[in-house]
Parts: sequence; structure tokens; C-alpha cells
Amino acid sequence: MIVLACKLTFFLPYSSSLKDKRRLRRQWTDRLAKRVLLKEVATQESHQILTLGFALVSLREADVQQQLRDLTDDMLTSGELELHSSDWDLIKL
Repeated sequence: MIVLACKLTFFLPYSSSLKDKRRLRRQWTDRLAKRVLLKEVATQESHQILTLGFALVSLREADVQQQLRDLTDDMLTSGELELHSSDWDLIKL
């Protein structure tokens, strides 16, 4: 079993308040709820930085890496988010 633990940090160029940030976070967590459970894990007080944490599980390493690419591509194509940093760790159990 392969587990990919990931933390993505996004810049929100159009967010002018924490309310805007919460709306975007809720929009993405709802939209991707069937694929992955997203949680805000840091930068809660910054209205233009959103840090999300999640884990992906599969039997093959290539599958979790593809899931990560698909997930980030979906989020970036909206134009509301810019990827600031990506940190992940691959765990083989």
C-alpha cells in the first residue's frame, strides 16, 4: 500500500478578506469531496494564502502521483488559485 501525504499552499490573488478565503476553501472541499478529504492545515489568518493537507492511497506509486497531478490541475485551471508550494511524502506500508 502506498500513501502520499501532501500539503499544498496556494496564493489567492482575488481574495480580499478571510470571508473570500473561506468561501474558496469551502468551494474546493465540497467540489472534491468524493475524491479526497481536504483540510486547511496552516495560514488560517492570512486572507491570500491557503494551505491544504490531504492523503492519497493506492496500491501503486504511479497511481498516487497521477491522482496528485489530476487534483492540482483541477484546482489550478479555475484561475482562482496559484500554486505557491507543494510538499509531500510517500510512505510505503
